[in-house]
Amino acid sequence: MRKEFDPFDIAVGSIIKDARKSKNLRAQDMANYLGIYKSTYFYIEAGKVGLSLSRLIKICTYLGIDYVDVMERAREITKNGR
Repeated sequence: MRKEFDPFDIAVGSIIKDARKSKNLRAQDMANYLGIYKSTYFYIEAGKVGLSLSRLIKICTYLGIDYVDVMERAREITKNGR
């Protein structure tokens, strides 16, 4: 049986990935900052794991983006199916 991933988590991960790339940061940089394995960080960007609010805030702070904006954008993406 194939696991279904939460569309909201996928949208959040995509937004985070776009922000990371726009800052010319590597996934390894993010993993090091968060104290996690790079593979775990890739799961975050792929939306395969849900984020705690504290981890989302930490990621967004490092990337210089507002976590509320990320959540609102993810909700909009999920709502509109894009």
